[in-house]
Amino acid sequence: MLSQYTMYPTHSDYIQVIKALIVKYPFLRDVHGNGYDTWHSQLKRKFKAERAPLISNEEVNRVKEKFGRTQKHRTTEESSNSCLKRLKPSLDSCCVGEDAASVDAHIKVLNDQHRTLHPDTALVKDRMTKTFAWRRREVAEGMCTVDLLKRYPFLGTSAGLCDEVDLMHPCQDNICCRFSENFTAVLQNVLQMTKDLPLKKVYMEARENALAEDITGIDFKGALLLLPSIFKEKIEDFIILGEVNA
Repeated sequence: MLSQYTMYPTHSDYIQVIKALIVKYPFLRDVHGNGYDTWHSQLKRKFKAERAPLISNEEVNRVKEKFGRTQKHRTTEESSNSCLKRLKPSLDSCCVGEDAASVDAHIKVLNDQHRTLHPDTALVKDRMTKTFAWRRREVAEGMCTVDLLKRYPFLGTSAGLCDEVDLMHPCQDNICCRFSENFTAVLQNVLQMTKDLPLKKVYMEARENALAEDITGIDFKGALLLLPSIFKEKIEDFIILGEVNA
C-alpha cells in the first residue's frame, strides 16, 4: 500500500501505482483520455481525505507545520486585500463606461445577433470587446463554462474563441489568422492521413457538389473536423452532426 510509505505521494508515485493497477486489470482503464485520469484524481482525493483526521501522525504534522503556518497567521483583512488585488484590474475596467445595465444591453444585442443567419461580425466584435472586462470578472467570481456560453454564445464559435484569446493575451498578430495560415500549410496532409470515416464521406460529398470558389473553405473545415482522428481521438467527443439550435 502506498500509504505505508508516505501520506504525501508525489505525482510520479500516483502514476506508477495507477499504471500498475491498469496493467494488472486492463478493464479498469478509462475509456477516454490517457486511461487513468479518473483514477489519478480519485486517488489524490482519497489521500487528502485520509490525511485530514490524522492529527497525531508525525509526517502530517510536519507538513502542516511547514506549509500551514503562513496561512494560519494571515488575517481576514489580508486575505480580502489579496483577493481584491487579484480582481482589481478587471473591476477597474468594468467601472469605465460600463455598468450592469449597459452590459445587459450589450448581451441582448449579442444574443439577437447569434440567432440571425448572418451575424454582423463588426457589431459582435465591438460588443464582445465592450463586455470583456465584465466577463473576466464573472469568470473570476466563479461563473461556470455552461452559464458563460449561454450568456455569451459567440464564445462557442471558433472566431469568437480566438478573439477572446486575443483580448486576454494581446499580440500584434491575430491568433485566428495565424492559425489559419499555418493550418492551411498542412491541411492536405491531414486529409490524406484520415481513414474512411463517416465524416470523411460527408466532406467528400460536399466537395464534389461545391462550386470551385468554395473548395478552399470546404478543405479547411474538413481537415479541421477530421484532425482529432489523427491523434486517435473519438471524433464524436468533439463534433455533433445534425444538431440545430431551436
